[in-house]
Amino acid sequence: MPPGILDIFRDKRTAVLFAFVAAGILSSISCIPETASKVTEIPKKTINVKDFGAKGDGIADDYDALQAAASAVCQSPGASLLFPEGTYRINRYRITGGPKQNNVQNIRYIGCTGTTISGIRAKIEVTGDFHRPADYKKDGTSFSYVTSVIPFEMINSSGFRIIGFQLAGNVEKMSRDPKVVEGSASGILTTNCQDYFIEDVSVHSFSADGITLGGNSELADQRVHLLNVTSTHNARQGLALIQVRGGDVMNSVFSGNGRTGAYGSHAPAAGVAVEPVRYPPQENVFTGAITFDKCRFEENVGPQFLSGRPEAVDSLTIKDSYIKSTLPDTSDTAFMSVPKVGLVVGSTFEIAAGHSVALAVYRPEQYGNISRLAYNKNTFELGDNKGIIAPLQAAPVELVGNNIKIESRTADRSLLRLDYLTLVENNYIFEANSGYSGVHYTVLYEKGNATVRNNKYDTDRSNPGYFDVYYGPEIVTAGDTFPHPANFQPHYVRTKLQ
Repeated sequence: MPPGILDIFRDKRTAVLFAFVAAGILSSISCIPETASKVTEIPKKTINVKDFGAKGDGIADDYDALQAAASAVCQSPGASLLFPEGTYRINRYRITGGPKQNNVQNIRYIGCTGTTISGIRAKIEVTGDFHRPADYKKDGTSFSYVTSVIPFEMINSSGFRIIGFQLAGNVEKMSRDPKVVEGSASGILTTNCQDYFIEDVSVHSFSADGITLGGNSELADQRVHLLNVTSTHNARQGLALIQVRGGDVMNSVFSGNGRTGAYGSHAPAAGVAVEPVRYPPQENVFTGAITFDKCRFEENVGPQFLSGRPEAVDSLTIKDSYIKSTLPDTSDTAFMSVPKVGLVVGSTFEIAAGHSVALAVYRPEQYGNISRLAYNKNTFELGDNKGIIAPLQAAPVELVGNNIKIESRTADRSLLRLDYLTLVENNYIFEANSGYSGVHYTVLYEKGNATVRNNKYDTDRSNPGYFDVYYGPEIVTAGDTFPHPANFQPHYVRTKLQ
């Protein structure tokens, strides 16, 4: 080593400085290939609806601006469309035929890819100040050419997100001729779309469904996700799933649908309806594989949840949810979910005012399409109603591990009829002291149950009168218990408890 170098390194401060400089040089050299290989990320394009002339002041008609913005954002894959805080009015409506036909269309997003449409504290308000006349009839049904503009019609799009809007249809300001059926007037309508999210959105007061997914095409929507969605007081459904394969609906509320004031409702006026009725199922793309998690279905005029085509809906799951139907003007059937495979688990039913929970569809000819329906670990609060209605003939339906409380002040002799179930096991069935003195055929098992075992029948009743538990000849029974035998009278026909 040359003279003087050791002397330099003996100076500790100089040695430290030298180390830092050397490390910096080496670091720079080592980073050259990595830096050269990096691709500079291009910021995603953000489009503002106000750049197209939208006012968002709740007064001006923003229809043209929203159409232009929708067209622009779909031409830029991965772009975002921003609605700043405000109320965006669509102050016109569609007339699709007849002498007064106009060129007004839905706000259409066609071929969007990876688009984010956000409207935190933004409201889109659709005019409802018009009349829907009976313009023509088909097969005895009255139709109108007049209908609302849909704020979000998503067509052939994928990977999009709709976040943070309030959508108002103003159906309460609308009128119609008697028996005119609904038009296509949802808050959101999708057709042949995939891998999308609808989040933190409130939809209310549309003259058809709040949200319609997978409509107007034989091609099903696939992999759909709804989170924190509220859909209320629409004339038809809160949510209609027409052709949908694969999806989840979480922390969402569907309530008061069919309750629109003078306008009235359109059948079935359900909270949610799974109804692939327009087209035959595609090969290997059946509607189904859909989960509802922590949702609420409350006080809709029709069934709170409805699915009635096991030949076309192959699987549904409802878990940790709440189903309420207690108002006297609602459908007799509070709940009916009949896919090919179904599971209702961990949910609470609060049912009263003459309604029933139908464990299977009322059409026996469809039972052959059911593989398995299971109601597990749910709570049923049944008061002054028709109780739980079982299938009309043998069907693969199970009732396992549920808490069932029944209270009735009427002389109805068949509050809980559980015929034709495959399995009734480990349920706690409680008859509340209702003040009615007489006989209630609380549980009827005389027809076709395969296995009834380890159920507990309890009551707080002390006044005269009793409840029958009726075991039929074909079933296998074991382990049922009666803590209050004076109030329960088990009956057996050619069989005994084992």
